[in-house]
Amino acid sequence: MQNLIRSYQKQVSSVVEALRRELGSNDLLADWHSGAIPQSGTLSGGIHFSFHGVGCTATASDYLVNFDFGPGGRHDGFDAWRLWQFARSKAKDYPELQDVNDVRREVQRLASRGVVWCPNKYPSRHLFYLSSDPMVEDLKRGGEED
Repeated sequence: MQNLIRSYQKQVSSVVEALRRELGSNDLLADWHSGAIPQSGTLSGGIHFSFHGVGCTATASDYLVNFDFGPGGRHDGFDAWRLWQFARSKAKDYPELQDVNDVRREVQRLASRGVVWCPNKYPSRHLFYLSSDPMVEDLKRGGEED
């Protein structure tokens, strides 16, 4: 499960970097909400994107990632549904995680063991983060707005 989380986070980071570079924006969410960048389109490499609410969905020939921005513009948060969508788009890599209920149970198991943590912070109160991430310590101390 942690391999899935890290793979998802890596893919999201790659998409965010491509969006920032090709759209010329450091604050994607604010710029989309203000109309400075388009809601949807296609980046080089055939990456299709569509902003929604507080996040974005990106698809390419070999993956789908749906992510929400978290506190301070973070994009490494996840929940079971987003992980499940990503696992389904890479079914041969994650055959054991094709049922959303299995993914939910695994996320809850990791949360109960303290491996992942949900800070319940604006704008995406539902997102979990890997507890081993040094930036999570700032969230735990209340370093990001609520």
